[in-house]
Amino acid sequence: MRSNAEQTSEHMRWFTGVPIGTNPLILLDMGISSVILWSLAVVLVILLQAFFGKSMSGAYTRSAVLFANYLVAFVVGAFLIVAFLLFPNHYVVLYRFDPEYAYSESMKGKRFSLRESMHWRPFQVNAIEKFKRNVTKKVQWSDVRCFQTMDTMHVIFLKGTKGTLMRIYCPDEHVYRQAVAYIQQREIKEIKK
Repeated sequence: MRSNAEQTSEHMRWFTGVPIGTNPLILLDMGISSVILWSLAVVLVILLQAFFGKSMSGAYTRSAVLFANYLVAFVVGAFLIVAFLLFPNHYVVLYRFDPEYAYSESMKGKRFSLRESMHWRPFQVNAIEKFKRNVTKKVQWSDVRCFQTMDTMHVIFLKGTKGTLMRIYCPDEHVYRQAVAYIQQREIKEIKK
């Protein structure tokens, strides 16, 4: 499939498929969130048991850990159901760079078989003309302090004063290089790892 990027001197636009359940960045976020959720659940249950109970014993700690394990298992299970059943391991994003802002619009793409959607990094998809539900995001270039690239994943992170403002997924090396060049034209500083 050839690249679907459209570029003029001031604008750039492309569609890309983003894996969900096999995407290392999303899995990393999910892992970190699970550890934080587990820790908070254990601490909260132990504090509640200490506050309302008369004494602490090993049974209280075991029950707190068991509750946290079930809670994390439920959240991970819900993630897997959403990632692989509701969105067969992908969603589609339209990215557009304009002189004032970077724009992204996430939408549910056409149904692929699960086998076709098993990617670990962004992949090419055809442009979507009609879509029902979507989530949009605009980031003003003036709010972007720097950007960071992840070459192996074809991902660009736009960073602001309070962290990552937008993840930009590119379907191939060509679009990725065009997007990096466009951002560099905005005279935004690049952070090297």
